[in-house]
Amino acid sequence: MKKQLVILGIIAILVCVGLSGCTSQISGIIGEWNLLSYGDVDKPTSALPDVNTSIRFNSDRTFGGNVGCNIFGGDWRPTTDGGISFSDIVSTEMYCEETWAQELAVLGLFSKNIKLQMIWDDNDTMTITNGTSLVKLARYIQGTGTIRYIDLEGGFYGIIGDDQNLYDPINLPEAYKQDNLRVEFKARVSPNQNSIHQWGKIIYILEIKQLVS
Repeated sequence: MKKQLVILGIIAILVCVGLSGCTSQISGIIGEWNLLSYGDVDKPTSALPDVNTSIRFNSDRTFGGNVGCNIFGGDWRPTTDGGISFSDIVSTEMYCEETWAQELAVLGLFSKNIKLQMIWDDNDTMTITNGTSLVKLARYIQGTGTIRYIDLEGGFYGIIGDDQNLYDPINLPEAYKQDNLRVEFKARVSPNQNSIHQWGKIIYILEIKQLVS
């Protein structure tokens, strides 16, 4: 895993230098993200599935969030090779036993005030790493779509987004389990992407409402 991260980091640098891709990647960080995993690059730990997390990167180069307990914030800046560094981080100081490990890992990585690599799986998933530790984030999902009954693995309800992405919600309210129902929703990507359905991206619904035509 460590070798893969190093190789991917080198590729990212070459792409930035050769194709001027760094600016667009850095601008792509703007928005709200949730925590997927953290810790050792060889054996990352999945974020707690039932804990809402949020890290928002702002265009004025500030950021803030909460990964389960304390509210934190600070400054971020891009590096010339497509990486990122953090500074002036402040945080509240409550102790929450359940979320302590993941909060310590995130703030520990961000607080070292060193240049970190940014590795993009796609436009909505990125890894921030120093080569030995990582924080993996997924962009919050907001959009509209249609709820459909999917006749696979015993049957379940999924959302086909208007962007043609497929979403498998693990907490869809009973009232919304209706075929062809149009909805607007906000969701976070589930840290655990293992499902017997093998259909779409597994999400946890945060807000949902029916669209009236």
